Amino acid sequence: MEQISAEQNHYLNDFSKLIIAEAAPPAAEISVKHTLLKRLEAICKEVSPDAQLIPFGSLVTGFATASSDLDVIFTVGPHFDQSPDDLSSPDFRIPHILESKLQEEGFDATLLTKTRVPILKLVQNATDENPFDLHCDIGFSNHLAVFNTNMLLTYSKCDPRVKKMMISVKSRSKIKWWAKKRHINNTYRGTLSSYGYSLIVLHYLINIVKPAVLPNLQVFPVPEDTPTTEIVFEEAGDDIFDIWFYKDINALSKSSNTMHVGELLRGFFEYYAYTFQWGREVVSIRTEGGLLTKQEKGWVTAVVRPGKTENSEVKNRYLFAVEDPFEIEHNVSRTCNGPGVGRIKEEFRRAVRLIRYRDGGKTMSECLCMEAPPERPWVRREDRDKAGGGDGRSGERSGHGEGEKRGEDTGEGSHEETRGYVGMGEFQGEMLKHEGLSVDLGVV
Repeated sequence: MEQISAEQNHYLNDFSKLIIAEAAPPAAEISVKHTLLKRLEAICKEVSPDAQLIPFGSLVTGFATASSDLDVIFTVGPHFDQSPDDLSSPDFRIPHILESKLQEEGFDATLLTKTRVPILKLVQNATDENPFDLHCDIGFSNHLAVFNTNMLLTYSKCDPRVKKMMISVKSRSKIKWWAKKRHINNTYRGTLSSYGYSLIVLHYLINIVKPAVLPNLQVFPVPEDTPTTEIVFEEAGDDIFDIWFYKDINALSKSSNTMHVGELLRGFFEYYAYTFQWGREVVSIRTEGGLLTKQEKGWVTAVVRPGKTENSEVKNRYLFAVEDPFEIEHNVSRTCNGPGVGRIKEEFRRAVRLIRYRDGGKTMSECLCMEAPPERPWVRREDRDKAGGGDGRSGERSGHGEGEKRGEDTGEGSHEETRGYVGMGEFQGEMLKHEGLSVDLGVV
C-alpha cells in the first residue's frame, strides 16, 4: 500500500510541474500589466494630482497565472480622508469621475458601488500591438489588502513549495489552477475567492501536515523596537486591526519536512475532502492550531448588515468559514452559498479519487485539471431587470449587491448571492459525461 501511495505521489509531483509550466504567466504579459499600471496611474493623476495606485494580490505575491486580474488600491495621499462615510457620501465623486475618464480613454470601465468597498472594474481588450485581454480592479478604502499581500509574500519566501502549492490549487496559481479549471473559485457564483484558497493552503502547511512546512508568523512575540505601524493599522473611523506578523525569515530555522509537492498536494486534497469539519470548524491561520469553532466565533447563522457604500448591504454566510487573519470579524468565504460549498467539497473528493486511481497516473493527469462543464451565463440583476428578465430562470440568477473586494487575489470579488446552479446530482453526471468516464474513480 505504501508503494502504491508513493507511486501516486510521484505521478502527482510530475503533473504539478507541468501545471506550473502551463499556468505561469508569460514574461510579455507581466510586462504589459506593469505598463498598464503606469498608464492607469497617469490617468488617475489627471483626476487627482496626488493619486497613487498600489498593487496587491497575486501579481505581488508571485501566485499569479496567465490571464490573472490586476488588483490595485486607489489612494490620494495623506491629506485625503478615505473613510467609508466619505466614500458613501454624495459629495464623494472621485470614483465616478475616474470611471468617466477611463471610459473616455477607451477602457470598458464599470463602477460597482453595492459592495463592501467601491470597486472600479475595467477591461483593456487585446489589440494587434497587445495580444492580451487585461482586467483590472481598482479598489477604494481597502488598505488591509496590502498587509494581507505582504504576509502572503513573506510566507512564500519561507519555503519554495508554498508558491508551487498555490499555483496548483487556485485559479491563478497549482491549487489556483485546479480551482479555476473546475469552476470553484468564482465568488460571483457562490464559491471561494483566490485569497480564500491561499488561506486554506497556508492552514494546511502551517497546522496540518507534519512536520509543518511553515511556522505561524502571527504568533511570534513582538520585539520591543517594532514600529507601531507594523503592529496595528487604524482605518479612518474607529476600526483598529492587529497586523503584526514576523518578517525576519532569515532568522527562521528551515522546516524539517522533506515532502515533495506531490505528497503535499495529496495530503491537502485528502484533508479538505475527508477530515476538515465544514459544518463546525473555522480556518483561522492567526491562531495556534489554526482552527476555531463556528460557535466560538458566533458564526452560526447568516446575517445581513449595511454595507460601507450607500444603499448597499452585505450578507454574511457561514456555510464555509475562513477567518481573515487581520480583519478577524470578516469571513473570507462568506460568499459561498449552499450549492457552491457542495461543489467545492465534491471537487476535493473528486481530486482524491483521481489521484488514487491506479493506471500509472494517466486518469489523474488527464482529468484532475480538465475544464469543468460550462456554467450558465452570469447576468447582473440590474441588467436582467432592465431587460425585463423577471426572476432570471432562463439564465443565472443573482442576489443582493454586485460584489466585494477585500483581500487577495488577495482579490476577493463577490456577488452577494448566486443561484440557478445545476443540481449536484446533475452536476456530477455532467462532469463524468464531460470527462468520458463511466466508472467509479474511487478504486485504490
